[in-house]
Amino acid sequence: MLAAFLPLCIAAFALPASLYAAPPNEALKTFKVAEGFEISLVASEPDIRQPVAMNFDERGRLWVVQYLQYPDPAGLKKVKVDQYMRTRFDRVPEPPPRGPKGADRITICEDTDGDGRADKFKDFVAGLNMATGVAIGYGGVFVAQSPYLLFYPDRNRDDVPDGDPQVLVAGFGMEDSHAYPNSLQIGPDGWLYGAQGSNVWAKVEVRVDEHGQTYSGFGIQDSGFGEGDSTKGTKPSAALQPDRDSKSAPNPESRIPNSPAPRTPRPAPRFLEFNQCIWRYHPPTGRFEVFAEGGGNTWGVDFDRHGEIIAGTNFGGACGLHMVQGGYYVKGFAKHGPLSNPHAYGYFEHMPYASPAKISQGEHVMCGGIVYQGGAFGPEIENQYITCALLHRAIYWHKLIPDRSTYKSDFGGALVTTDDPEFRPVDLALAPDGSVYIADWTDVRANHVIPEDTWNKTNGRIYRLAKKGTPRAERFDLAKKSSAELVKLLEHPNAWYRREAVRLLGERADKDALPVLDEKLARRPEHPRALEALWARNRIERTKNEDVLRLLKHENPEVRAWTVRRIGDDCDEWSEPLSGVRSALSDLAKGEMSPRVRSQLASTLRRLPSATASLVLLMNLAERVEDADDPHIPMLLWWAVESRELATFGIGNLKCSCPLWIPADADFWAHPLVRKHLTERVARRFATMEDDFNLAGGLLAFAPTQEDRELVLRGFEQGIVSNKKVPNEFKDQLEALWDAGPPSPLLVRVSLKLGNTRAAAEALRIAADDQRPASERVAMLDAVASILQKNDADALRRIVANSNADAVQLAALGALSRIADDDIASRLLAGAGSLKPALKSRVLSMLVARKSSAAMLLDAVAAKKIAAAEITTDLAHAIQQHNDPALAAALEKHVGRFSAQTSAEKREQINRVARLLAGKTGDATHGKAVYTKHCGICHTLHGEGNKIGPDLTTADRGNRAFMLANVVDPNLGLRQEYAASTIRTVDGQLLTGVVIERTDAGLTLVDAKNVQHRIAADEIDELKAADQSLMPEKVLDPLSEAEIRDLFAYLEAGVPRSDNRRTLASTFDAGVEEWTVAGNGTNTRPEHQPTGGNGGGCLVLRDAAGSDMQLVAPLNFHGDLSHFDQGMAWFDAKTIDVNPSDKSGGQPHPVFGTLSISDGKTTLKQDLFHPTEKVPTQDWLRFSGRLTHEAFETDPATFQAVLSNVTSIVLTVEAFASARETVGIDNVTLQAK
Repeated sequence: MLAAFLPLCIAAFALPASLYAAPPNEALKTFKVAEGFEISLVASEPDIRQPVAMNFDERGRLWVVQYLQYPDPAGLKKVKVDQYMRTRFDRVPEPPPRGPKGADRITICEDTDGDGRADKFKDFVAGLNMATGVAIGYGGVFVAQSPYLLFYPDRNRDDVPDGDPQVLVAGFGMEDSHAYPNSLQIGPDGWLYGAQGSNVWAKVEVRVDEHGQTYSGFGIQDSGFGEGDSTKGTKPSAALQPDRDSKSAPNPESRIPNSPAPRTPRPAPRFLEFNQCIWRYHPPTGRFEVFAEGGGNTWGVDFDRHGEIIAGTNFGGACGLHMVQGGYYVKGFAKHGPLSNPHAYGYFEHMPYASPAKISQGEHVMCGGIVYQGGAFGPEIENQYITCALLHRAIYWHKLIPDRSTYKSDFGGALVTTDDPEFRPVDLALAPDGSVYIADWTDVRANHVIPEDTWNKTNGRIYRLAKKGTPRAERFDLAKKSSAELVKLLEHPNAWYRREAVRLLGERADKDALPVLDEKLARRPEHPRALEALWARNRIERTKNEDVLRLLKHENPEVRAWTVRRIGDDCDEWSEPLSGVRSALSDLAKGEMSPRVRSQLASTLRRLPSATASLVLLMNLAERVEDADDPHIPMLLWWAVESRELATFGIGNLKCSCPLWIPADADFWAHPLVRKHLTERVARRFATMEDDFNLAGGLLAFAPTQEDRELVLRGFEQGIVSNKKVPNEFKDQLEALWDAGPPSPLLVRVSLKLGNTRAAAEALRIAADDQRPASERVAMLDAVASILQKNDADALRRIVANSNADAVQLAALGALSRIADDDIASRLLAGAGSLKPALKSRVLSMLVARKSSAAMLLDAVAAKKIAAAEITTDLAHAIQQHNDPALAAALEKHVGRFSAQTSAEKREQINRVARLLAGKTGDATHGKAVYTKHCGICHTLHGEGNKIGPDLTTADRGNRAFMLANVVDPNLGLRQEYAASTIRTVDGQLLTGVVIERTDAGLTLVDAKNVQHRIAADEIDELKAADQSLMPEKVLDPLSEAEIRDLFAYLEAGVPRSDNRRTLASTFDAGVEEWTVAGNGTNTRPEHQPTGGNGGGCLVLRDAAGSDMQLVAPLNFHGDLSHFDQGMAWFDAKTIDVNPSDKSGGQPHPVFGTLSISDGKTTLKQDLFHPTEKVPTQDWLRFSGRLTHEAFETDPATFQAVLSNVTSIVLTVEAFASARETVGIDNVTLQAK
C-alpha cells in the first residue's frame, strides 16, 4: 500500500506478547494527548483482541469485530499468489453456517457500573471467517464477511441471532484480506454504505429491473478466485425472497420491518464487477450499486454534516477523499488496473492537502476516520476530520476547508501520540457522550507485505478520547423512546443521537411524526437541523410530486441538494407528472447559487431516465461560467453526457443514434465549461466508435470556430486507435481541411494516425523547423515514429545533428530507434563520439536494445572507439537480457564481469557511505543539482522531477538508514506498482521500463532515462516482468564523496532526522532474512529451518572452522539507534549437536553471546547472558542484556555516538571450544525502551 518505498522489515514480525508487550495500564501512560484532552482504557485483552471495526447500537453499547482469523480464511487452500500478493483460493466458501468456521467474532462490550471500563462482554456471533465490518439496524446486524454481506436478524433484541444469516450480497473480492469490504455505515438515506479496498475484485451477481436498477441477493457463481462453485443456488435476501426454501414472489409480511414494498426485479442476471470503491445496499428493496469508484485501499467511511462521504486513504500526502455520487477517483492504476469505464477520461484526486510533510514522512495510512460532530471537542475540531495514523501510531485531526463544491484539507493537529511500539489505531467511533473511541490493533508489526502469519493475536485495546471532564453517558435505550421523543433528538448537539433518531424513525415508518418533521422543515433556512428532518421524513414516506417541487425551492441549499439526490435515487418511482419535476430541475440548474446543489444536479443528471429531459438540464448546467474551474462539476457533467446510451439526438441536420451529444449551437460551444471540459472529450469518445464514425465527421463539420475544430482534432488524436475501420468519407473530410490551407500540427498528427500519405513528410518538415516550439516538434516526432520507413532515416539524422533543442534531438533519436536497420545503427554508432553526453547516452541505449547493434557496440569497445567505462551497469544489464552467449562473452571480455552485488558488498557500501555522511555535512544547494541529474529522471521531490519511481517527498527521508539501504539496494523494498517490465518487439527490440498506460491498442513504457516508448499491441512479441528494479545498483559509484554528501543533504532537507523503529527483530519464520555468518571458513550463510524454532522457524549454524563463529545482522539493523539507549537485547539459542575435536574439546566457550555494535570507528561489546547457563543446552534458552553504556563498559557520550550511526551488529555464537558444534538461533531482537 505504500506510496513511497516499502519499509524495511524492522517491524515486520510480531513476537510473543510476553517479550515486549506493555500491560494496558502501562501503555496508557505512554500517551501524549492534546491540551485539554484525556485518554482512558475501555477494554483490552483477553476480552478484546485484534479489534478492526466497531459501532455503537441504540443502547450505547459498543460492538467490536475481533479479526482473529486474519490474515487467511479458514478452510481454504491457496492455489496461487501473484506478484501483488493477490491470492486465488481453491473454492468460494459457503456462507455461515455451512461454510468453514473461523476465529473471528463480534462482541458486545458494555459498561454496566458506569466506571468507564467495559465489564460485560458477550459474543453476538462467533466462528466468523474473515469478518471486517458490522452495523446495527433494520431489526438485526449487518456483517461484512467476504465474499458476503450478511444480515443476522435479531427482532427481539436479545443479542442472539434469530437464525442463520441471510445473504444480502454475494461476490465481494477475496484476493487480499487487507482490502475486504469494510466500514459499514447506515447512511442518512437508509442505504447501507461500505468500502471495498484496492487489491481485490468483486463480481456481484445482480438482477436488473425495467428501470435499470440493480438488485443483489441472488447468490453467486464462481468469482474467479477459486475453482469451486459452492454458492450456486444461494437464495435471495429477505428483502427479495424472504422464504429461504421458496422461489415465489417476495412476501410483504416477512420484509425487513417497516420497509417499503420491494419492486420485483425481472429475471435478467448479470455480474457487476468492481474493485476499490464506495458501494451501497438498500435493505428495504435489495438494490445494490457502486456509489463512487476508485480511491486508495479505503478503510474508513463517514458522513459530514451535509451527508457527504469522506473516506480514508493509504496515499501519501493526503488525509482522505470527498467521494460524491457517480464519481471516478484516483487509484493505483499500475497495480489495480484502469477505471471500469474506459471513457471516463479523467478522475478526481484526493482532497488537496496544504501540509503533506506533516503527515507523510514515509508513513501514509489514514484509516478509520470520522468527521467529528459530537459537540464536545470545541468549535475548532467540530465538523473536522479525525483519522487513525496507523504507521505514525497517532490520532490526527485535519481541517476540512470548503472549496466550491468540495473540500480542501490541511493538518489540524495531533490528538494522541505515543512511543508505544504496539499502538496501531485502525478505527474510530463517535460515542454517545461525545467522546471518540479508538480501536487499537496492538501489534509491533504493521507491515503486511510479509505473508507469514506472525501477528500478535494476544492483544487488543479500545481507548476513549474525551475532553477533560466530559461525563460518560448513562445507560439508555433509544428504541424505547416514542417517535415524538426521537424527533426531539434531531436537535441534539451530538450527531450520534441525531443519526440514531433518523434511523429509528425511518425503521418505524411512523407517519404520526410527519407533521412535526414538516414543521422543522418549514423553519428559517439557516436552522441547522432541517436536513435531519428531511432525512427522517424521506425514510418514513415516499415523497409526493408536490412536496418535491416545494423542497426544490427550499431556502436551505442542503435540503435542495438532498431533494435532487432523492429524485435521482428513486426516479423510477415518479409517475408521468414528473414533467413538472423535470422543469423544476432545469430551472434550478439555471439559477442555483450553491455549488453543492449544482454538483448534485450533475450527479443526478446521469441517473435520470429521460435523455431528452436530461439535455435541457445539461445545457443549463454547462452554461454556468462559475463552474468551469470547479474541482468536481465539469467531470460529473462529462460522465453524465458519456452515459447517455443509444438515445437519438440531432447534431445540426445530422440525425443519429449515439451515446453522446453536443449541440451545433455556436453560442453553446463557446461556454467556458464546454470548451474546457466537454468538446475534446466528446470528440475523443466519437473517435472510438469505429462502427459509427460519421458522428466524428458530423462533430467536426459543425464545430463553429477554428478553436473548436482544434479541440475536436485533439480529441480525435487521443481517440483514434487504428485507421483500419475509419471510413473514407471521414478521411476525405480531413483531406478537405488540408486543401483549405496550411494544416495545423494537430491536423497533421491526426492524419498520421489515418495513414495520410503527405502527413509524414509534413511532420518531418515541422520537426526540423527550429522556429517552432520544441514541444510541438517533439509531439510531431512521437506521432510520426510508428509509420516511419528506412528512407526517412536521413531526415531524422539531420534533425539530430542540426536541431537547436536537446528535447527535439532526443525525440528524433527515439523515432530512429523504431526503425530496425543495421545500417542506421552503424551510422549512429560512428557518429556517437561527436554527440553531447545526453544524446550519446541515448544512442548507446538504442544500440543495446537489439542483438545485432549490441554486438556492433561491443566491437567498437574492443576497437577502442567507445570507452569500456561508458558501458554502464544498466547498459550491461540490457545486453545480458538478450540471453545470447556470444554477447555475454564479448561483454565480459571487453568490458568486464557484471553481476549483482552480494549482501556483503552492499553492507560494506552502506557502511562506507554512512561513515562518509557522519563525518561532514554536505551542501543541499549543490545536492539539488546532483539529484536533478541522477535521481530526478525517475523520482519526484518537492514537486520537481518525474514519476517513474516513488515520490520521494513523502518517503521517510529523515531516516538515513532507510534511505541508504534503498539507494544501495533498489530491489530491497520495491513495490510492485514500480516494478519494471521487459518487452521484446516483433522486430527484435528489447525494452525495459515501467508500463504507465495499457489499452487494447497497445501500451506506453517509460525507461530509466525517462524516455517513453509507445508500442502497438501487434508489435509486441513478448511481455514479462523484469528480473530487477529499473533503478540500477551501484547508483552512487559515479559520484564523488562531496557529491554524495551534497545529495543526502538535499534529500534530508526540510525533515528532521528520524528513525522511528522501536523494535529490530528477526524470528526467522520466513527465511534467513539476509543474516550472514563470519569466522566460519567458507560457510558464510546460515541454514534455515522452517520449524523447530522457539516459535516457528530458526537459523541453524554448523561450526565449520572451529574459530569464533559470528552471526552478522542485516542492513535493516543499521542506522540511527540512539533511541535504543536503555533498551534491551536478546536472542534464543539451543545446542543441536556437539562433536569435540580432541579430549579437551566440548567445553563452554567464553565468547558465546557477545554482542558487538560498531559505527565503523568504534566497536562496543557486551555479553548477553542467561541466568544459569553459559552456553545453550538442548532446550531453547534466552540470552539477554540491557542496551546501556554501563553494560558496554563505556561512557555515555561514546555510547550515544556509536548508537547514532550503527554500521555493524555482530553476535558471536561460538558455543564450545575445540568442537564442531551445531547451534540453533531464533528471535534476535533489539527493543527500545
